[in-house]
Amino acid sequence: MLDYQLGEIKGTDGSVLRYEIEEKALELSLCISTMIESTEIYKQVIEKLPSKRVLLYFQYIIKREIFPFVRQGCLIQWYKRNGKPISIRERTVRAPKTGVFILLKEWWNFENIPITLINPLIYTIKSNIPLKMLIKSYAKKFVIRVCKSFNWYTKRGHSSSLYGERGTIACHYTEGINPSRRNDLNWYIGSNIAPERVLVYIDSNNVDNSIGRKVGAETVQQIEKQGFKCVTLKKGVVEGGDVNYWQPSKMPSDLFIGKKAAQNKAESWIIEIANNLLEEAYYWRYFYDDFHVRINYTAEEGIAKNIAQAIAFDIEKGKPGFLVSKQRSEVFLPCSLYCIGYHPKHVFFIWNKRVENYFRPNYKQNEVLIVTGYPNNIFEKRKNISNLNFCQQLRSKGVKFIIAMFDNVFGPDIHFSKKGMTEFYQSILQWILDDSTIGLIIKSKKPFVINNLPEIHSLLNRALKTDRCIKIENEFGRFPSEASFGADMAIGCGISSAVIEAIIGGCKGIHYDMTHLKNHEFYKWGYEKIIFDDLDRMMASLKKYKGNPHSNSELGDWTPFLDELDPFRDGRGGERMGIYMRWLLESFDNGKNRDEVIQSANKLYAEKWGSDKVVNME
Repeated sequence: MLDYQLGEIKGTDGSVLRYEIEEKALELSLCISTMIESTEIYKQVIEKLPSKRVLLYFQYIIKREIFPFVRQGCLIQWYKRNGKPISIRERTVRAPKTGVFILLKEWWNFENIPITLINPLIYTIKSNIPLKMLIKSYAKKFVIRVCKSFNWYTKRGHSSSLYGERGTIACHYTEGINPSRRNDLNWYIGSNIAPERVLVYIDSNNVDNSIGRKVGAETVQQIEKQGFKCVTLKKGVVEGGDVNYWQPSKMPSDLFIGKKAAQNKAESWIIEIANNLLEEAYYWRYFYDDFHVRINYTAEEGIAKNIAQAIAFDIEKGKPGFLVSKQRSEVFLPCSLYCIGYHPKHVFFIWNKRVENYFRPNYKQNEVLIVTGYPNNIFEKRKNISNLNFCQQLRSKGVKFIIAMFDNVFGPDIHFSKKGMTEFYQSILQWILDDSTIGLIIKSKKPFVINNLPEIHSLLNRALKTDRCIKIENEFGRFPSEASFGADMAIGCGISSAVIEAIIGGCKGIHYDMTHLKNHEFYKWGYEKIIFDDLDRMMASLKKYKGNPHSNSELGDWTPFLDELDPFRDGRGGERMGIYMRWLLESFDNGKNRDEVIQSANKLYAEKWGSDKVVNME
């Protein structure tokens, strides 16, 4: 296996190789999907699920499956291109002779880099996958196959008649409900939606604020205390037992495509994926029907389930609805272009109209984009002087210049490398130790980022002991603006969403783009003013600015571009989301059809906030 750190090696355009791999994986995925689209099996799926997103689902699954092998091909290319030693064995990409890889071999177009398909068992053994993981994986697949064979679906454990006949907004419990953090109900306040028309559904315990722990019983109590309904879609995720547990009744016996329809191993894989999609789409269709769901709001992104949830609305003309979501972080090319199926929502709430440029090429995933501005009310928190305590604390120590620092996750397969993140921290921390007039507030992306950087622990401990360095604890779900309110400069890694939030909240900010994404518009707006790709030059500019702000007043100054980040900047983005959803619900109540519902909401939104705030993607 070739050694690599995608955040340290560059592609042909000078940016990190990860971007090149994403582009190549998408190219091959689209080629393979054209083959699948021409099969009789695919035509059967379209008859059962008449939705343009069926092809999107296949493209998403294909890209996910082939990505590790495309990565290997790109790495071999890079080794050859840069004259790095590589063994004869490592010059060939090996994949299991099954499923999508048979199709991948037909489209494989890496020059002088062959792909060889081998027996799946031999491939698994040579991949050094732990035996325990293999047994667990095969056991899980066996149980699922048996259940599907016998169509074992228990009757739902909860009567949906409690919810009446009016349309419901289903809200996926993803980010939590704490209003002081990122939360799933940020759109509700100010929406004037009756609480009993909101159904919070829980199907996982992997929520930002409680990774790996069950959802607390007090959380469910808080949900119900506010007048919302609550239902559990998966057993064992709520403390004290399941809440109004729901599961669909039996799937139709003729829903799935029989394995006998397959002519070869590739078609067997196509049938497997098709049946997974059919099962998931109808699961959500039954959920929508049972609870009269007209809007399914979820903050999730980048998962196949969301595509199935959208399809479940597409296939029902009599009881239509919309999958709705929000922009969670700064969207930028090339990630938005290559991440096919990442945001397959009918209605997507965005921070600014600039996002249209990133979403339009991405294969008609969305029907309408609604510009709401930044969705979380960070401005209200700024009015409360207690939220400025971090900076007040530092100023009281004689600090003259405060930096809000934002890191990012790193790893071999990520745009950011451990080496790059270590150097970033070392440069900032050493400056803090060298200059007693500087203060630092660290808001880490995740707890494990700093934990996995042992090289900086000594510097960090020394900085913390100066009382001029604050590390914000309990990072999950906390707003970056908590660190940047009152700071003199915000600094973040890559095209940093945390820095964008800091800027929207009124702070100066710069991006340290260690990925070297030179085609990003920020480089055109202000190279080495608002974005840097060289750590030493960034540090030199910061030190010069700290010594004399008038020497480079444009450093971190986004004043000419604020409308390009958030045209509102009033903290009411969530409220605008809720009002738009209320208009959708009211139109459904009035008996309008699907097209009339979305046209009416778009018209009302345009009249209230401007026609440029509604982007029709159809």
